[in-house]
Amino acid sequence: MKEKRARTRTSSKAKAKKLLTRMGFRAHEATHPLCETINQAQHPIEARSANVPNARTLAIMKYHDEHPEEVTRYESSAEFFKSLGI
Repeated sequence: MKEKRARTRTSSKAKAKKLLTRMGFRAHEATHPLCETINQAQHPIEARSANVPNARTLAIMKYHDEHPEEVTRYESSAEFFKSLGI
C-alpha cells in the first residue's frame, strides 16, 4: 500500500518554522507531540494515564494557586503570542 503524504504550502511551512525557531524549537521537535497525541487517540486507556501531571508540575500548579499575583493571564492565545513578540 502506498504511503499517503500531507502537503503543506511552502509559505505556511516557512512561517511555522520561523515561529518555532523564535520559541526555541526545531520543526521535528514540534511534530513529535502531535504524533504522540495521534498515537494516544488510538489507545484511549494509555492516553488517560499519560495526562497525569508529574510531581514538578503539581508543585508549580500549587505554587501558582497560592500566589496568583505572580501569574500573568491573557485574554487569548493571540495576546500571549504577541507578548512573546510572535
